[in-house]
Amino acid sequence: LQIQEHYTDTSGYTEQVFAMCHLLGFKFAPRMRDLPDKKLYTFEPTSSEEILSPLLGGKINVKLISESWDEILRLA
Repeated sequence: LQIQEHYTDTSGYTEQVFAMCHLLGFKFAPRMRDLPDKKLYTFEPTSSEEILSPLLGGKINVKLISESWDEILRLA
């Protein structure tokens, strides 16, 4: 099968699944319940941070990603 897009309901959604789908080259399209309660995470603050501040949950831990990169690729 040539998977181009993966769909799931709310219980199948995690940040890790988003990342794995991206690493494997296909889209992840979850149907997410309670979307307004979800938070976004950024690498660096942006100039529009004030507008987005209610949606932001924090910064991405780049050090943790770097330290775990070999394991992430092994999982993918």
